[in-house]
Amino acid sequence: MALQGTGSDVIKELVELWKGLEERATGEVNAAVKAVATGFSMSSMLLRAELHGGDAAPTLRSMFGGGYEVATFSNGAFRKASNVTFLIWRAQVTTEGVNLSLPELLLKQTYLNDVLMLRSARVVSDNHSAPQLVDEQGHMILPMYEVREKPNQHDIAAISFQSPLICHCFMVSGSEPNDLMIYTRMQQTSPTSLPTVKIEDEEGRFVMSFQDQFIREIAMSLQDGLARRPKTS
Repeated sequence: MALQGTGSDVIKELVELWKGLEERATGEVNAAVKAVATGFSMSSMLLRAELHGGDAAPTLRSMFGGGYEVATFSNGAFRKASNVTFLIWRAQVTTEGVNLSLPELLLKQTYLNDVLMLRSARVVSDNHSAPQLVDEQGHMILPMYEVREKPNQHDIAAISFQSPLICHCFMVSGSEPNDLMIYTRMQQTSPTSLPTVKIEDEEGRFVMSFQDQFIREIAMSLQDGLARRPKTS
């Protein structure tokens, strides 16, 4: 592994942390898929740190971050993974059950004419109103080479938050101050299956829906993970 640039120390620390994490997979997962899943899971953890760290986030203070490209070597060439949505959550696990927030941050990442397109928004809600998108942003990151046609702001606005690949990142807290855990989950939806997460954002109407089975699986995974996590004094 080679690291270069202003983010080398942060990425090295994350890689060292990753070595001690537990990984689980459902279905057949080849090396390329595992590599992409690992890259996006790490990206989601960095995005979570930026969301909650604000200007003090180590990534931003090291002059990098805000979006992360993931590439894998396939068929003799490096190829960038595309069309993924990151959802950053909070969760609290107690003896009474699991309390999930709505995702606090949505970030869609895709490519158009080799240009990285990012659309992000924070989600705010209360008990009296439907969830709303705030602080919506759109960014275009050009490659190091010239492209024939550059996207415009209309192209960014047209990007849907829905993706066949969803990367979830949960910041989990337990009953005790030291009961903290980060849990990530990658999910891929095939063209013939129903998505576990549905995000609709059309003409000012924003709706998020989740399959009940997905919520139950998340709750069980968070409870199990926090229960098996080594306790610290």
